[in-house]
Amino acid sequence: MKPKKILKEILTDWKHWFGWLLTTGALILVFSQLPTEFMQSYIKIGLVTFTTIVLVDIFKHLTKLQ
Repeated sequence: MKPKKILKEILTDWKHWFGWLLTTGALILVFSQLPTEFMQSYIKIGLVTFTTIVLVDIFKHLTKLQ
């Protein structure tokens, strides 16, 4: 496939954008519920971010959004 065609598919695919919004919303929701002391550990931040993205990705696959 040509790069322009791939870019056009990504930019016009509503599932791509909905998945991006879903992941971003999930991250905002999770981090807004955590105590401020939690944000002092880079390892915890990384683990929560990775876990949230994986869970949302699994949800997207199960609902055929990806």
